[in-house]
Amino acid sequence: MLCLATKVVAQDTTSFRLLGISSNASLDFFNNDSTYLTSNENISNMAGGNGHVIFQDPNSGKVWVLISDVNANGGNQGDRNLYEIDPTSGAYTMVADLTNEYYASGDIASDGSIYLIGGNGNNGAIAGQIWRYNPQDSTEVLVGQSAISGSRAMEYNPNNNSLYIYEGYNPNVLYIFDLTTNTETVSSYGPLLVDDEMHGAYYDATSNTMLLSAYGGEMYVSDTSLVSFTQYDDSFNSIMDLSVIKLLTNDENTGFCPGDSLVLSCIWDSTAYEWYVDGQIIPFGNAQSITVNTPGTYRCLVTMNFTLTPTYMWSEEINVSAYTMPSVSISIQNGDSLWCPGDTITLQGANGGSLQWYLNGQEISGANASSLNVTAPGTYTQSKTNLSGCVAFAPSDIVISEDVDCVNGISAVETTQFFVYPNPSADDLTFDGVSPNSEFKLFDVSGNLIASSTLTNGSTNISYLKAGSYLLQIGSNRVRFVKL
Repeated sequence: MLCLATKVVAQDTTSFRLLGISSNASLDFFNNDSTYLTSNENISNMAGGNGHVIFQDPNSGKVWVLISDVNANGGNQGDRNLYEIDPTSGAYTMVADLTNEYYASGDIASDGSIYLIGGNGNNGAIAGQIWRYNPQDSTEVLVGQSAISGSRAMEYNPNNNSLYIYEGYNPNVLYIFDLTTNTETVSSYGPLLVDDEMHGAYYDATSNTMLLSAYGGEMYVSDTSLVSFTQYDDSFNSIMDLSVIKLLTNDENTGFCPGDSLVLSCIWDSTAYEWYVDGQIIPFGNAQSITVNTPGTYRCLVTMNFTLTPTYMWSEEINVSAYTMPSVSISIQNGDSLWCPGDTITLQGANGGSLQWYLNGQEISGANASSLNVTAPGTYTQSKTNLSGCVAFAPSDIVISEDVDCVNGISAVETTQFFVYPNPSADDLTFDGVSPNSEFKLFDVSGNLIASSTLTNGSTNISYLKAGSYLLQIGSNRVRFVKL
């Protein structure tokens, strides 16, 4: 087991997850104070090309680099292709053999599209041409033309769906290409050291700042205007592009529902891991993934595999919360669970969240409101999903049963002596088959007496009753009616 106490103060551990791709195609790592830490020379030694671009796919977490084709071994320096790289080991695989040559800079957008821009017009390449590469179908489509003459550093800004293109030499001009309107605005930026050749940029959405890297080794950080820069490091190598990466697959704020757990995972398969929660090491937490069911702040110490002397990088922090379950209860609006053909029984359920009603265990299509009008017998329930994604069902189902005494839409013990209409009714009921001044009794469906009265010219008013099913009795005969 690795010892945290020694590694925290050692020079071979960093929590600064900034990666740089250098002119010799090595990956550069940095200390917490942003000074140079170490390099991974794997690509440089194996491919022999030049590095130009590095970025991380915000969706998959994959890190991609743009490097020239085996230039040291006699290849074409302008043939620059996209590779997927494992930063913990330096292992790389070509993922796109690009058609166009001499792309100078690039970045990935929120939707996974990769934007690339031509450089200084080398060998017929058109400087400032912006192309979009689609990883899904491997197509390269011309998007537009920037007015820049020597494009070097280009970065995507998700806040305004625009490409920020920083001129490579003095004068220090910034071109902002709007991908929504395909229009461009121009401003200046600086100050920079004399003759600094800008090549790389990284936009930090959290702080709304931009990092720039120069061929001479200088690196700069902007304020929130993205045009006012301060030099903050003079690195060991000539950094052509740079990117802050995440090491874990999880969102920075996540959680689990009651009774569940959560899997935290590192993106890459390293040789060693140490997981921590709230600053304390997790016993036996030395795998690429761990399952947690306790809230807290988690992070992982990942071993970089490419150096003889181990180098370690802290992952980003993941804030894990214990979510709560939503509350669900359902009831029958009028308390009557007996149904006759033509009846409508209203069920009341939960409010808010994402709701779904079920009949006999199957979702009812379109039944997503807080109430449900039931027109068929069966077993009904409701689920609710809250904003955290936790799902709860009503603690008990409601069973709607068909009344065995239903005849033509009403329920009766004996129905040969009289009838009522209209049925259902909202206000007046008219009686047929009895004396117009008959005495009657009114019961609820449980048999409780509600009222005793006398018909007026063969009718009675029921507007005072709540909606639901009732029984009327004259003599020994009963009929059922529904109050709307």
